[in-house]
Amino acid sequence: MFIRKSARAILISSEKIGSWIWTKEVVFNGKKGDFVSYERYYLIKSENTDISFKNMTLNEVRTLNGFKWWSIDELLSSSEEFFTPHIGNLLLEIIAGNIPNSPMNIY
Repeated sequence: MFIRKSARAILISSEKIGSWIWTKEVVFNGKKGDFVSYERYYLIKSENTDISFKNMTLNEVRTLNGFKWWSIDELLSSSEEFFTPHIGNLLLEIIAGNIPNSPMNIY
């Protein structure tokens, strides 16, 4: 679950976890066949940008190719393919204070 992975990655406490803002269903082609990932994205406010890998599973460590904190401008102008298309525009809405009343399905 995204929240679990986020909490482990940036060492946040549960009281800083805000609204469930987005949801996503993704089909992955695994070694043992297809599987569906049901994802939930929460609004999390944190001053901490430290990353820790110590609580990751061995499979997570093996599949991690790297990480980077992106600015909004970088997201909007990048030619990179993001797992969540239009993530920059989605984040702009959140920054502008347009927090969904119920989770929005993002593709």
